[in-house]
Amino acid sequence: MTTTRSPEAAEAERYRDAMRRVPAAVTIVTSLFDREANGLTATAVCSVTADPPQVLVCVNREATAQALIARSRRFVVNFLSEEHEERARRFSQPKLPAQDRFAGISWVVMATGSPAMADAIVALDCRVNTDMICGTHAIYVANVVDVRVDNAAPLLYRAGEFCRLMR
Repeated sequence: MTTTRSPEAAEAERYRDAMRRVPAAVTIVTSLFDREANGLTATAVCSVTADPPQVLVCVNREATAQALIARSRRFVVNFLSEEHEERARRFSQPKLPAQDRFAGISWVVMATGSPAMADAIVALDCRVNTDMICGTHAIYVANVVDVRVDNAAPLLYRAGEFCRLMR
């Protein structure tokens, strides 16, 4: 067996290409602070622990919603169904005003006061307990304080495209 020394970090483009091949659930992360709501499409979301319930969310620091999440210290992770592809595209537009992102969607207010999509397949209402800056992103670890659950097929993202589970 031959051993090769690896550099301290993989080439960024090669890493991005590799990670694009890994399917991910599509979410919209929403927050509200001082009567200002905003949100963004995110796939870098994962469960941290069930006891206590915690989730990790990575948010691009240039996203318009990032400053709102940082100030409010709370957010909702809305997991999207196959029917929500248009919403995922809408919330991923960096220059789209927040009111246009939220238009035409039925919202409910969660325990933290953050907005959740009424028809999300899962909505996790979260309070930030730890955050850090890592390169281009802010990483938030948050306690899940409330949960809404529905039953629908999830929307996934892989290789730059939205996709669905085969049944």
